[in-house]
Amino acid sequence: SASLTEDETGVKIGINLRNLPSGTYAFHIHETGECNPPDFESAGGHFNPYDKEHGFLNPEGPHAGDLPNITVKHDGTIQEMITTKRVTLKKGESHSLLKPGGTALMIHSDADDYLTDPAGNAGDRIACGVITQN
Repeated sequence: SASLTEDETGVKIGINLRNLPSGTYAFHIHETGECNPPDFESAGGHFNPYDKEHGFLNPEGPHAGDLPNITVKHDGTIQEMITTKRVTLKKGESHSLLKPGGTALMIHSDADDYLTDPAGNAGDRIACGVITQN
């Protein structure tokens, strides 16, 4: 599961995941709120309302949906809190995760290199979750 909240420091994404292979993986916000298996291509590309290039190390980046890599423990679990200032949960804003058509959280099969456009050489999409408002 993932829980998103917002305060003056940004949007906090709390993840509590299990049954994943251990290792370090790219973690991104994607532009469409659909997670159709098996490849999750229905989620589209990275959330990028400001038309930037991918990556924290890219002088033309990052995408609003670029997040730090996550590391899954040997038991297949991860509990982590990630904060980003590049998005909001306020409806109607250009960088809102609660936009028409929605957005999704995505885990890729490889670590993000934080540079290569469009997706940081992150590999296949292995887990996806639609961001919804309760």
